[in-house]
Amino acid sequence: MSDLGMFRTALGVAMKEARGLYRMRRIGGLGSDVRVTDGATEMDMPESIYREWGCLPDCDELPWKNEYDANSKPKAAVPKRPERQKRPAK
Repeated sequence: MSDLGMFRTALGVAMKEARGLYRMRRIGGLGSDVRVTDGATEMDMPESIYREWGCLPDCDELPWKNEYDANSKPKAAVPKRPERQKRPAK
């Protein structure tokens, strides 16, 4: 079984519409992974599989994780609801 076949089997589901978000270097210079999303789920996949599947955008156009993080806007915090004041007992 090819790397692609093993990866799809391990996933249990093929992300046919996967789009790349950013690349990450593996520890020790052992290649890189790509963070992908299908719109509902995010996961990491080896760069070789990303290229083999022909996902978009092209792997060479993806930013590295640190660049992606620097350009991502932080999520807005949800304001806390004010606590109700207790009424004095009559």
